[in-house]
Amino acid sequence: MKRCKTIFVVLSVLALALLFSSAEAQLLKKLIKTGGGGDTDVVDLISNIPDDAHILLSINFENLAKTGLLDMAKEQIGEDFAVLELVGIDINKDIKHIVFGITLEEQPEFYGVIAGKFDKKKIIAFIEEQAGDDLEKIKVGGKTVYAIEDMYLTFNKTGLLFAGSEDEGKDPIKKMLNAGDDNLANSKSMVSLVKDTDTAATAWGVVLIPDHIREKMAEESNGETPFDPETLRKVNFSFDYSEKITLKAGVHFSKAAEAENLAKFVKEQLGGFQDMEGPPADMKNIIRKLKISADGNVTRFGLSMKSDDLISGLQNMIGMFGMRQPIEGGDDDEDWEE
Repeated sequence: MKRCKTIFVVLSVLALALLFSSAEAQLLKKLIKTGGGGDTDVVDLISNIPDDAHILLSINFENLAKTGLLDMAKEQIGEDFAVLELVGIDINKDIKHIVFGITLEEQPEFYGVIAGKFDKKKIIAFIEEQAGDDLEKIKVGGKTVYAIEDMYLTFNKTGLLFAGSEDEGKDPIKKMLNAGDDNLANSKSMVSLVKDTDTAATAWGVVLIPDHIREKMAEESNGETPFDPETLRKVNFSFDYSEKITLKAGVHFSKAAEAENLAKFVKEQLGGFQDMEGPPADMKNIIRKLKISADGNVTRFGLSMKSDDLISGLQNMIGMFGMRQPIEGGDDDEDWEE
């Protein structure tokens, strides 16, 4: 049972239905011209994600496998990768592209589409063996769906669809299979954000900030944030990896003044970090090369570095902050111990 669920967890971390889609319904077709991993149609994959998702994440796994990052991940969670190998999945060859959708509700739902080459019979046999009596089979629109606690799995001609929710009253896989035109590829709000995103990158994502999140941020901030949370609208980002790692991100507001406020605040904070004596030089090098600007209503962040330099700096950063633990009940910066 545990190993069975690990399959879904690993694929989700690496990260993060074509049945009802149509070309007329896919507004994103006009924007996303680059094919996905294995020459998959990324917009067709996105068409599986219901339009209630606030987060969309696209990962070209075929390109990611060429970077060596998967080998680094294997070193960290090797046993979990072994589970994938048991069902005949070679992560360096068989997984081509992954798309995720996540709702930002009190009880989030998540949706996923994995395009690639899978041994369907082998995967199902493994699930049935590991899950035992916990496995439930249900029919949705003629499709057999395998349900394991709060996880749901089925297949189509592109690959594997999965969904989940901690709310037992929700049925996210039915929403996926019955989305029809009500999917993210046909969402006007999503289209407006994707226009400003590098969809040719190895990985990219967009986040629509719902009203209740803004309200909660405003309530909890007590006016201490560098921008008015009520004006925050959306965030987008992209990640590309070759000899250089290129990162881009945009924080979108309803007012240009808030974009200016955030850019100014981040620059001031990073400037103070540069003046500190403790951080290693490669960490400071990352900060120095990070570009921050206000562009109308958007605060933009950009970074392009040689992959070895960036990874070295991030490892030092993790090591530096990973050794400091908060003292129980502490509130201030001083309330930390080595």
